[in-house]
Amino acid sequence: MTMTTMITMTTTMKKATTIMTTTKRSSLRFRRLACQVMPVVLCLVVVGCAEDPNVQLERVSKDFVSSSVLSGEQMVSEIRKQLAVEGVDQVDVVVKGRINAGKEAVPWEPNKAAFVLTDAIGHEGESDHDPHTCPFCSRNINDYLVMVSFKDDKGSLIDIDSRKLFDVTEKQLVYVKGTARIDPDDDLLYLDAAKLHTTAKQ
Repeated sequence: MTMTTMITMTTTMKKATTIMTTTKRSSLRFRRLACQVMPVVLCLVVVGCAEDPNVQLERVSKDFVSSSVLSGEQMVSEIRKQLAVEGVDQVDVVVKGRINAGKEAVPWEPNKAAFVLTDAIGHEGESDHDPHTCPFCSRNINDYLVMVSFKDDKGSLIDIDSRKLFDVTEKQLVYVKGTARIDPDDDLLYLDAAKLHTTAKQ
């Protein structure tokens, strides 16, 4: 083997060693960079998927709130008569009532879009009638109560307090349109709401 050949081989080996060293360093830097970047990317993905609470509130509220009065309201007692007919399990109705569960009861379901409504249509059609204080209606108060609930597309009760979602207060007069049914377990009228119209607060 000539001296020239040996020099050439030595030079080639040095270059190969340098390339391997450089490759290892680059690989190590890449791994370190990946370890630093991945948590940031994951954080951005998680944050990006979370909807802003105020945006969610407005979006859900708009799905239900009606700016105009819902017409065709019926007395709760009349709705119950319709559901008493054999073969009738549910009916589409409009109820006019006040958010009221009685003097010592709370009408709200905390952190849920649900409340108790008391029929506001009086014996003569007046809107200031309160069945809870009426000597006749109070005898069978269940005939004047409605369990109102607002559900999502999957049929689950919305996890937002109705006071926050619709800016409503106790004793406020509202109109609710939806599908009504009677639960045989407690003999109460339940209304799966589709639309809500609110009047001025008291």
